[in-house]
Order: sequence, then structure tokens, then C-alpha cells
Amino acid sequence: MKLVRDFMCETLGLSFYNGQGKVFEKRVAERIEELKLADIYNYYLALKHRYKEIELINLIEKLNISETYFYREEEKLNAFKDYIFPELINGKSTNDNLIHIWSAGCSTGEEPFTLAMMLKEKLEDINPSKIPNVRIMATDINEISLSRARKGAYDDWSMRHLPKYYIDKYTTKKNGTYEVTEDLKKMVEFLPLNLNNIDLWIKKRGFTFDVIFCRNVLMYFSADRAKAVIEGFYKILDDDGVLLVASTESASRHSDLFKIKKVENSFVYTKANI
Repeated sequence: MKLVRDFMCETLGLSFYNGQGKVFEKRVAERIEELKLADIYNYYLALKHRYKEIELINLIEKLNISETYFYREEEKLNAFKDYIFPELINGKSTNDNLIHIWSAGCSTGEEPFTLAMMLKEKLEDINPSKIPNVRIMATDINEISLSRARKGAYDDWSMRHLPKYYIDKYTTKKNGTYEVTEDLKKMVEFLPLNLNNIDLWIKKRGFTFDVIFCRNVLMYFSADRAKAVIEGFYKILDDDGVLLVASTESASRHSDLFKIKKVENSFVYTKANI
């Protein structure tokens, strides 16, 4: 089992020790049975060589680490909508009105579409001459999740915390599912990305991000990989940018490059030396 755990950590940066160990062992055992393999060593070989890309995704799906829903952590979202986003707009000039937002580890798209809804609401209240061009990049390693996200169709469980106002305005109910509007879909670009491949995503892209959301993702990383990811965020975040992680996570625990900033009833992170 250690071979499989170590391979997942090396390839994805994910750590399945301590409290998650029993669940990990159970899910791997289920995959061994489903693939009709003889033992854990044969599964390790299949994972590493024969079925690498496909089986990594299958195992991630089996581990169910991508569960999410709309309007998750309302206080943090409101801090973004009511304080962070307006400050970004005020800081932009007429020659630089692009706002880049990254939803890292977006799973099936509930987070970036929630952000898109909230941003559209704020943009309606802004002077037309000051309306920025907002781009939301949403990434995940799971191609199955990304395929679902691009369709933008969700069940009642995913929508359970989303206020009715947003549901009525930004979704259409079809065949028992809620489909987000085309306007929202155009605001979000879904891309495959392995956060563990840090050298690839920190390469110069011609712009820096104004806001990075990485919520309920760091908790699955080993300590050293979480530190490396946080330091990667620092390199591609604008000097006035903001990093938001889940309330149960801490960026400063892994790196001293960020400092905590209280925004209304929530905590966010900004660059420490700026």
C-alpha cells in the first residue's frame, strides 16, 4: 500500500496518511477488485505504467475528494464580493481594466460559477465606464469533473445552499437539473491542471492573478507540497492580489510569504512583504 501512497504523493502531491489512511486503503482495494488484479503490487504497476492517466482519475473519483457545492463558505464569498472585488475595481486604471481570477481545484465547477454569479451582480451596480473585463480561470486535474463543469448542469444537492434569487436568475431547470446560463459559461474557462506540476503553471503567462481561490485543496497535500504550491501562488499573484483558502486551512502555516488580513467576518491572505 505504501508504494501506491507514495506514487500518489509524488505524482499529485496528495497525502493519504493518518486519518485518511483507512479510507484510502478501502478505495484502493475496491479498484483492485474492479480491475480484477491479483494484488496491491500489480495495482501499483497498473497505476504507474499501464493505466496511469486513466486510473489516476478513477482513483480520485473513488476517493471522492472533489465533493463541492454552490455558495460554499458564505462569509468568505461575501468578503470577496463586497470588499475585495470593489477594491480591485477601484485600483484598476482605464488602460488596465482586466481582472484575472483563478479557481484552483475547481472540481465540477460550483465555485467558479458561484463567483461568476456574484460578480455579475456587482457589475450591474458599477458605472459603465468603470466596468472591468473579468476572466475566471478554473482548473482541476480531474478531466471527468471538468467535463461535468463545462456542461454546467447540477442537481439539488449541489444547489442546496445557493439562495433562490441566484437560482432563479442564473439557472434554468431542465429534466430535474439546474443548468447555468450561457452568460455564466462564457465567464469561466475550464482547463486541466495538476497543481503538483508547479514549474509548469508558474511560467510567465503575460499577466498575474488578482485573486486566487484554492479552497479545500491544500488539506489533501503533503506538507512540503502544500508549501511549494503556496510559494507558487506567491509568484503569480499580483502585488495587490488576494489568496483565499478554506476556513479550515492556513497559508501562513506552510509559508511566511503571506500575511493574514481580516476582511469583514473572514480571513484572507495578501503578500507579506508588500
